[in-house]
Amino acid sequence: MSNVTVLLQNLQGATSVKTSNITQPRCLIYDRVQNYIVTIEQKTNSTLKRFNATTLALIDQLSLGVSGNNLLFYDNSYFLSLANNSIMVYNSSTQSLIANIYHSSITSPRDMIFIQNFLIIANTGNAQLLFFQRYSSTNYTYLKQISTTAVNPHGLHYISDSLFYLTSWYNNEIYSFSQEQYFQFGPKSQWTSMTAILPWTQTLLVPNPNSTLHGGDHVTIDDCQRGWFSFQNFGLKVYNSSWTNIADWRYVTNIFDMIFLDNYVMIMSDDNQNRLIRIDPAMAC
Repeated sequence: MSNVTVLLQNLQGATSVKTSNITQPRCLIYDRVQNYIVTIEQKTNSTLKRFNATTLALIDQLSLGVSGNNLLFYDNSYFLSLANNSIMVYNSSTQSLIANIYHSSITSPRDMIFIQNFLIIANTGNAQLLFFQRYSSTNYTYLKQISTTAVNPHGLHYISDSLFYLTSWYNNEIYSFSQEQYFQFGPKSQWTSMTAILPWTQTLLVPNPNSTLHGGDHVTIDDCQRGWFSFQNFGLKVYNSSWTNIADWRYVTNIFDMIFLDNYVMIMSDDNQNRLIRIDPAMAC
């Protein structure tokens, strides 16, 4: 849907709206294999909870024994960044713990992405991005860290093996990190092993839109290359592919995370009202 005004009108006026109660839900992931929405509660003893992506009915829950931060779904595994400065990895089918990643460099970890064999972690404690090499589902080795000017780096969004986005929670900013300049010299396949070696170019895409609020949590990119910025205490800010603000949407004002399913079905975590929200605008892509 290229017309964002029509899309927002359909979302706002949707009659198919489902909610599910959960204590302070944080990040969202879509387990497409099992058709689950997965999130984590923000409390001292966090719980990983899985919901049916169509009905938002609770499927099951797993007590973690520690406060949780962010989530990643990759290679049929759930990666959980935790307040004890570790990354726990669970098999998504059995929910059995298969790895626990500890390293002295991990300080208040938040979002995570994979690029090739490299796990990248946003370290909000010291404004660093950490790189770990993955040798198997249970074997990870720390490689290096790079600095970012983002204050309290939080959300990561993978675009390609040479481009990803990062949000600043404190300053409500969006940055790009790119290695695309190297790929002009040959096919990307020649450079895939260089992800952690070559420098990344950081660019500020969205400056702070509101200096009185904090909460630049996550950015999601839709199929029209628009960026949807989950901005706590405000709502959603929408940007075109040139990162110009083209719309604001305040269906709820405390969206911690938002993801799209097929046909613009939107899932939001509302940590102020302790609920998940599923909105089906009844639109076909």
